[in-house]
Amino acid sequence: MKKVVATLLSFLLLVTVASISTVASEQSFGRVDTEGSNLHVRSGPSTEYSILGRMSDGTYFEIVGEENGWYQIVTPTVSGYVCGDYVLPVSHNSVGKVDTEGSRLNVRTGPSTSYASITKLSDGTYFEILSEENGWYQVRLNATTTGWLCATYAVTYDIPEPEPQPQPTPDPVPSNGYIWPAEGPTVITQNFSSGHPATDISYNGTSLSQLGGGTRDVYAANDGVVEYVYTGCTHRKQPYICCNGGTGYGGGGNVVVIRHADGNYTMYAHLDVGQVFVEKGDTVSRGQVIAKMGNTGQCAGATGIHLHFEVREGYNSSAYSVDARNYVSP
Repeated sequence: MKKVVATLLSFLLLVTVASISTVASEQSFGRVDTEGSNLHVRSGPSTEYSILGRMSDGTYFEIVGEENGWYQIVTPTVSGYVCGDYVLPVSHNSVGKVDTEGSRLNVRTGPSTSYASITKLSDGTYFEILSEENGWYQVRLNATTTGWLCATYAVTYDIPEPEPQPQPTPDPVPSNGYIWPAEGPTVITQNFSSGHPATDISYNGTSLSQLGGGTRDVYAANDGVVEYVYTGCTHRKQPYICCNGGTGYGGGGNVVVIRHADGNYTMYAHLDVGQVFVEKGDTVSRGQVIAKMGNTGQCAGATGIHLHFEVREGYNSSAYSVDARNYVSP
C-alpha cells in the first residue's frame, strides 16, 4: 500500500512540475561541470525538492526546459532538474545519442573494431561529437576521457547556428578633398543649372559616335560608403531606350550614390551595362574605379556617352545638389 501511495504522489508531483516549466524553444544540451563531484537531479527546480538521482562529472544530457536558474533535463537513467550553476553548455556543433534498441555500445580507443574497448554506453546515452572518421565518431565521455564509437548506432542532433545579425553600414572615413570623377581627357558637355542639377562629363578625344559603352573609368570622388546602387538598365541607348535609375532617380539609368564623411553625397548616373563594380554598403576610397561611363537611361542629344555627376550637400536628394565645380575641377 505504501508503494502505491508513493508512486501516486510522485506522479502528481511530476504533473505539477510539468505545468509550471518553461519548455526550451529549440533543442539544447549540457554537460555536468562539478570538478569531480556528483550532481543531484531533483524532482523540481530548487533544493527543497527530493533527489531523484545523481550524475557524475562530465555526464551529457538534453535540456528540455529552464526555470529559476534550474534546467529540466533528460537522460537514459533519470530525468528531473539540475542547478544551472553546475552545467556547461556544449560548445561543439553536434551532439549524439546511443541508439542500440536496448543494447550497450562499445566505446573504443580508435575508429574500428580492432581497437580495444574502453567502456560500454547504455542505449539513450548522450555524448559530444568531436570528430568523424570512416563511419566512427570520436566522442567525449566525460570531462577528461574521449573515445570512438560506431556512427551506425548513434543519432545526431545538430545544434542550430545562431541567426546572422545585420551588420551596420560603416561610417565613411574623412579625407582631404574631392577629385575629378572621370578618366581623362574629358570635356563638360552640360553645366549645372536650376533645370539640370548636375555636371555632365564626357570623353574628349574620340568621336562619340565611335565609342561603345564602358570606354572610360568613373572614379569615387572622395572616400565614403556606397549608399545606393541601381544596375537594372540592361540596354544602351542604341536605339533610344528609356530606363529609370530606380525610385527617385528618374532617367539616370544605372546609378551609384556614395555617402561621404562630411555629410555630402555624390551621384554617378548613366553608367554602362554590366560595368558597375560596387555594391550597397561597400567602403570605397577616393580615386577607386567604381564603374564605366555609359549611356543607359534618358541620355538623349549630343552628349551621348557621359557621366552625370552630382554633389548633394547634406541630403541625398537632387533638391540639395550644388554645382560640382565648387568641389572638383578637371
